[in-house]
Amino acid sequence: MTQSIYATLENGVATIAFNRPDEGNIYDEDVLCALITALDDFAEDEDVRVLVIRSEGRDFCLGADPAWMRRIASSPRYESSISASQISRMLETLMNFPVPTLAVVQGKALAGALGILACCDYVIGADDSHYQMNEVHQASMPVISTPYLIRIMGERKVRWLMLTGEAIDAETAQQLGLIHQRVPPMELVNAAQYRIDHWLSMSPVTLRQAKIVLSYSAPDYFDPEMSDDLADLLAETRAEFYSREKS
Repeated sequence: MTQSIYATLENGVATIAFNRPDEGNIYDEDVLCALITALDDFAEDEDVRVLVIRSEGRDFCLGADPAWMRRIASSPRYESSISASQISRMLETLMNFPVPTLAVVQGKALAGALGILACCDYVIGADDSHYQMNEVHQASMPVISTPYLIRIMGERKVRWLMLTGEAIDAETAQQLGLIHQRVPPMELVNAAQYRIDHWLSMSPVTLRQAKIVLSYSAPDYFDPEMSDDLADLLAETRAEFYSREKS
């Protein structure tokens, strides 16, 4: 069976890659568990100097597995809350990761994938990549990732993206602050390596100190206690939506 993600460490560079290319790199509870485990392991490894989040195949990530969403919505409430807490835990860990983090995006990044991008320090997207908060089309809502997206883009921009569910191109994503850099698809690897090499040339101690300062100095520091409330809200909205769908 193919691993849903793979995690490697080479010369100080930790890489976590989505590895379900035939399914658009969608995630479920198994993928989230694997992501959290890899993030925790790398966060504790002093040899890690840079973390890269990337994916195999055409698309970066199309969001949550629809079959998984339906399954947990019909499960007992506590199971749905647990799954929401997994998403929250993964994003919190990524946002507060102790070394610089880089996301490399090709194809589409949809729904929950935008939360991952919001939690990375630097995001490079291909010129032909597209981004969408498409939950509204599924009568759902991006409960867990919304605070992180508002933190990087501002409330008004997130209102537009969430309430319309419109897809945006890489140029617009860069203007909104969702990504930092866009390059031709064939230059993604080189652009990512340039950023990695830049960080590797710097003092690892200084970069770790910088991440601590950033975590505690941000004007809108995200309160982890809010995660539990958001997880409960997400579980509730899931249950309501899928109960209506069945009726």
